[in-house]
Amino acid sequence: MSNSFILNLLFLCYTYNVGCDYIYMDQSIINNHKMVYDKIEELITILNKEGIDYYLAGALSSFINFGIESNRCHEDINIHINERDLGKFENVCTELNIHYIDDRLSSPRVLNDGISYGEHDVKAIFGDSGFHIGVFCFERLADGTIISKIYYHNDDNSPCCREEIYSSNLAKIIFKKSPVEFRGKLVYLVAPEYIFYIKQKTNTEKDKKDIECFQNKINMEVLGEIRRLMRTDCFVQCTPVFSLPPLSKLNLKKIENDNTELSQMITGSSDNNIVDENSSVNLDSKQSEGGFAKKHSLILILAFTIIILLIGFVVYQLIK
Repeated sequence: MSNSFILNLLFLCYTYNVGCDYIYMDQSIINNHKMVYDKIEELITILNKEGIDYYLAGALSSFINFGIESNRCHEDINIHINERDLGKFENVCTELNIHYIDDRLSSPRVLNDGISYGEHDVKAIFGDSGFHIGVFCFERLADGTIISKIYYHNDDNSPCCREEIYSSNLAKIIFKKSPVEFRGKLVYLVAPEYIFYIKQKTNTEKDKKDIECFQNKINMEVLGEIRRLMRTDCFVQCTPVFSLPPLSKLNLKKIENDNTELSQMITGSSDNNIVDENSSVNLDSKQSEGGFAKKHSLILILAFTIIILLIGFVVYQLIK
C-alpha cells in the first residue's frame, strides 16, 4: 500500500467526535472550515476594534458557541449588524478587500405570504469565489427593543421593509450581551436556542444535520422561553421605505488617543457611540449661561466699588 494512498484515505476519512455521532469529513470540508474560521477571526477582530454593534448568526454561531464543528461545508457567514454601523462595516470591507453591496433601496427580495425570498439586501463578497457575508440589518431602541429588518420590493416595485420587532425581554435572550471566546478573541453570538428554533421551522436537509449536531447541547428552558415569547412579544409589520436611517455620527477612532474632558465624556456617553444632540445643546447653553453669570458678577463688583469710592469722597469733603 503506497504512502499516497494512505494519505488520501486519511484525508477522506478524517474522523472526530463533535458531540453528536462520529462524523467523517473529506478534505474539501476540512479546507472549507479552515477558510471560514480564518475569515471569521479576521472579521470579528476588526469589528470589535471599530466598536460595531453585531451578532454572528446562523449555524456557525451555534457551532462556535458549543466549540464543535459541523460535517458540511459553509457557503456564507451570516451576521446581524446595527444599521447605524453599516458605514463602519463598509469601511471594514474596504480594509479587508471585500466587495460591499447595499441593495436596501433596490432589494431583489420579494415577499410571499409574509415571508421574504431572495438574496441578502446587504452583503459582502470575497473575490470571485461566491463566498460572502450575508448581513441582517437591525435597529436597537433605547429600551432594549430590537427591530430586525429585511428589505424587499412590492408589486409596484417600490422599496419596503419587513420589520420583526422583539420586545426587550425577548431581545436580551436572543441577542446575548455576553460574548463568547473564539481563538482568543471575543465574539457576539445569536443565542443557539434561537438558531435551533428557526431551523426547526425551515427544516431543510441541511438544517436537520445542524440540529442533530447540537440538539443535546441547547438549554431547553431557554428554548421554551423563546417559543413562548415569540408568540407574545414578537410583532411583524411591513412599511414603505422612503429613505434609509442615518449612519453613526461619531467615529471613536478619531478621538481614542485624546484625553481631554470633552472626548472622555463623548466616549462614555452612549453604548451606540452617539452623542445626544439635546445634551450638546444643553452643554452649550450652560456654558453660555455660566459666562453671562461671570460677566454679570464683575459688573456688580465694579459698580459697588465705584459707589464706595464716591461715598468715601463725599464723606471726605464734608469732614474737610
